[in-house]
Amino acid sequence: MNVYKKLKERLRMKYSPVGIKLIFEGQDFDDKHFKAMKTKQRICEYIKRAAKGEFLKIEEKNTSCFSTGKSESLKVSENIELDMKLNIRGLKYLLLFPLTSQELEEMDSLILIITPKMGTSIIETYVELYKMPLKLTVGARSGVCSEIIAYTIKRENLNFSFLCNGARKYGEFDECELLCGIPAKMAKEIVEKLII
Repeated sequence: MNVYKKLKERLRMKYSPVGIKLIFEGQDFDDKHFKAMKTKQRICEYIKRAAKGEFLKIEEKNTSCFSTGKSESLKVSENIELDMKLNIRGLKYLLLFPLTSQELEEMDSLILIITPKMGTSIIETYVELYKMPLKLTVGARSGVCSEIIAYTIKRENLNFSFLCNGARKYGEFDECELLCGIPAKMAKEIVEKLII
């Protein structure tokens, strides 16, 4: 059985864990199973769709989120610890996919839609494995796109998002749902420990 199916079962998750893969200019990748997005949506909406089973290919121009730097007109607090955007040179598009359907070895990050109780299990696992407290960065610039996509990939550390108001509204997340982002370099170890 796929380890992500086991994780979904073990944590009693409502949605599939989601993988994210960054595709750069000049990089060959078989994306024939992925649906190219033609309309602009928020990253949180795309994550929810992937968690429900869709394989999505997202170009920078097809998201209105902060993480890509496309919403510069919105006011940003001056008191932020980390102004995170996924503005990596040569980035062509993102792939989002349900890991219960396809387990890619090459993913860049794992995204989980969880409850606070599940979050407690993840934090306990992190502390046990890495022998240090988990420090969260929230409110970096906006919820999901900054805290889960950009932060997790750029800083290569686990992080949570309590979601921004837009994510709750447009992504249709329940009031008790939050997101956890786990970078690829930690995903295998954390998932294996969680499914024991």
